[in-house]
Amino acid sequence: MPGLMRDLAEWIAQAERDELPAPVIAGLAHYQFVTIHPFYDGNGRTARALATLVLYRHGYDLGRFYSLEEEYVQDLPAYYAALQTHPHHNYYEGRAEADLTGWLAYFVHSMAAVFRRVADEVRAQAEQPATSEPPELRRLDRRARLVLGLFT
Repeated sequence: MPGLMRDLAEWIAQAERDELPAPVIAGLAHYQFVTIHPFYDGNGRTARALATLVLYRHGYDLGRFYSLEEEYVQDLPAYYAALQTHPHHNYYEGRAEADLTGWLAYFVHSMAAVFRRVADEVRAQAEQPATSEPPELRRLDRRARLVLGLFT
């Protein structure tokens, strides 16, 4: 497993040097991390965090309005189905040669949905009249505002 993780890290670095599109790098990194499965628990969360890190490093920040995680949670069966690219769940049983086209299509489609949602929220916010809020409230992100709304 350490060798597979080292290979993955080296592949990500090489793919970035080769200037592969960041969504492709992130999607493949996500898939391969889940496939390697280095932890007893938390591989999916860590893979999604890795993909998000790759995207952030390449300017796909979204101002932390939304995350891919939130997109996947809306339909977990579709997320897991997209990851199933080969009948074996073991890296050594052929998943390394699996056709990842379906997974990458799902990953990029999910990214597009998140970006559309962010664009819609930005438009909606732009259409609202400006309010004079204390600076502390202006610094809160969407999720923090939702939580604060539960207490008011």
